[in-house]
Amino acid sequence: MLKSGLYNVIAGTIRLSIAVLTIPILIRLIGLEEYGLWSLAYAIIGVVALAEAGLAMSTTVFVSRDLAMNDTESLSETLTVTISAMLLLATLAASALWVNAPALASLFPALGELQRQQLIESMGAVAVLVWVRLVQQTLVGIEQAHQRYDWLNALNTIQLIISTLGMFGVVWLGGRTVELMQWQAIVAVVGFSIHTRIIYFLVHPLKLHLVWSYKKGSLIAKYSLLTWLSTLGGTIFSRGDRLIVGAILGSTNLGLYAAITDITNSINMISALPVQPIIPTLSRLIASKNYEQKVIRQKFKLATQICAVVALSFGAMLLALTPLVFQTILPGNYSRENVLLFQIATVIYSIHSTNAVGYYTLFAVDSVSLLMLGMLGGGTLSILLVFFGSSSFGLIGAVCGNIGFFGTLILPIFAINKLKIYFRELIQWIRVPFLWFLAASTTNIVLVSRDIALLNMISISLIQTVGILTWLALQHKMIVFNALQRIKSCKNLE
Repeated sequence: MLKSGLYNVIAGTIRLSIAVLTIPILIRLIGLEEYGLWSLAYAIIGVVALAEAGLAMSTTVFVSRDLAMNDTESLSETLTVTISAMLLLATLAASALWVNAPALASLFPALGELQRQQLIESMGAVAVLVWVRLVQQTLVGIEQAHQRYDWLNALNTIQLIISTLGMFGVVWLGGRTVELMQWQAIVAVVGFSIHTRIIYFLVHPLKLHLVWSYKKGSLIAKYSLLTWLSTLGGTIFSRGDRLIVGAILGSTNLGLYAAITDITNSINMISALPVQPIIPTLSRLIASKNYEQKVIRQKFKLATQICAVVALSFGAMLLALTPLVFQTILPGNYSRENVLLFQIATVIYSIHSTNAVGYYTLFAVDSVSLLMLGMLGGGTLSILLVFFGSSSFGLIGAVCGNIGFFGTLILPIFAINKLKIYFRELIQWIRVPFLWFLAASTTNIVLVSRDIALLNMISISLIQTVGILTWLALQHKMIVFNALQRIKSCKNLE
C-alpha cells in the first residue's frame, strides 16, 4: 500500500506542479476572460463524465476481489459487465453532448455571443474527450486492481506533459478554447490506445473470455448506482460550482474563481494520492477472509495520519507562500480582497481534504450507501451555498460557499464504525495535526499581512513542515525502521 502510494505521490506531485504552473502561463497568453471560458468547457466535461455511473470504482473493487480469490471465471464476468456497460454509457453521453451543444451554451446568459459560439464549436472535441475518458476509467480500474500504479502513473504523467506542451504550442499559434480542446482530444485518444495495450498485457495470461452473468451484473449495477450517487456529490461540488459562478458572475469572475479553486483544490488531490491504494488493499484483505483486526486498524491509522499531515501541511505552506502564489499564478491580481479569497479557500480545502481515507475505505468495505449520503449531502449543501453566496455577495460569497463540503467529514466516522474502530481513537490520531494546523495557519496569515520577506516565510514554512513530518515519523517509527532495513538489505544483496 505504501509503495503504491509513493508512486502516486511522486507522479501526482509532478502532474500537480505542471497543472498549477500551467495556470499563469495560460492566463498570460490568452487572458483571464478566455481562461474562464476554457475552464467552463472543462467543467462541462466533469459534469457529463457523471455518465460513468460508478463503473470505474466498481471495476477496481470487484476485480481486486476476483484476483484475491484467483477466480478467473468471476473475473471474466466482471470485465464483460463493466466494459460493455461503460462502452454503452460513454457512447450515449458523447452523442447527447454533440447533439445538444447549442442548447447547452444557451444556459450561460452572462457569456457574450462570440463566447457562446466558441463554446458550441468546442463541443465536438469535448464529446470525444468525454467518450475516451469514460471508457479509460474502466481500464484504469483494472490497472489499480492489479496494483500497477507504476505504469499508470508513468503513463498519465507523460500524457500530461505532452498535452501541456502542445497546449502552449496551440496558443502560441493563435489557438484559443476550440483549438485547445481539439488538441486535448487528440492526446486523450493516443493515451487511451496505450492504456488498452497495457490491459491486454495484464489480462491476456489469465485466458479470460466474454461471459454475461445476470447475477454479477445485478451486483455490479447496485454497487455502481450507489457509487455513482456518491460521485455525483463530489462532481456537483468540484464542477457544478463553476457553472453557477459562470452563469451568475460572468467569465472574468469565473476565471479568478477557477484559478483560486484550482490551486487550493490541489490540496485535495495531493492528500488523496498516498492513501488511494487503500481500496485494493482492504478489498483483497476482506475478500480473502484471512486477516486480523489489528492489521486493519494499523493500516487505517497510518493512512489517516498520512492524509491529515499531507493535507494540513500543504495548506499551511500555501498560506505562507500566498505572495509567491499570486506573483507566479495570478500576476496583476494581488490585492487585499483577492488574498482574503485565497486564504479562505485554502483553509476550507485543507480541512475537508482530510476526509480522503474515509472516502476510499467505504468503497473497500462495500458501504457505498453511507458514502452516497455523505457525498450527496456535502455536495448539495456546497452548491446551495455557492449559489446563494454568488447571488448575494459576489465572488467572496461563492468562495465561502465551499464550506458546505465540510459535511463530507462524516465519511471517516462512517468508516471507523465499519472497521470497528472507536471514535476516540480517530480523534487521538488526528488531534496533533489539527492543532498544529491551527497554530501554523494563524501564524502564516498574520505574517503575510505584515509583508514579511518571502525568504523568511519560506524558512518558516519549511520549519513547520519538518516539525509535523517528524511527528508522523515518530508515530510510525517501526515502519520507517523496517523500510530502512529493507533498503539496507537490498544494497547488501547488490
